[in-house]
Amino acid sequence: MASQMELSVRALGHRDGRYLLLSGAGEMRQMTAGRICSASGLLDLFAGRIGELETRFPSSQTKAPFDAMAAGSHLIRQCVERGLVDMPRRSRRGR
Repeated sequence: MASQMELSVRALGHRDGRYLLLSGAGEMRQMTAGRICSASGLLDLFAGRIGELETRFPSSQTKAPFDAMAAGSHLIRQCVERGLVDMPRRSRRGR
């Protein structure tokens, strides 16, 4: 279901167990699988758009507003489909 829907987050690729995505706020993000599959990581990545996650990845549990594992797995698959990328270097502050 979610694979045919357009998401506000864009998968850009992967390398070395890290996934490169364009967040809902337009920011390039490098994330691990653990972070992508966590509710807090997804809320951050989707710029707080919980409605999009609830609609596209509904939870079968009453306490969880969306299925974080399904959403994260979907994004990881999209990154893998995009292929290997050169990861941008993170700048160090104060240097």
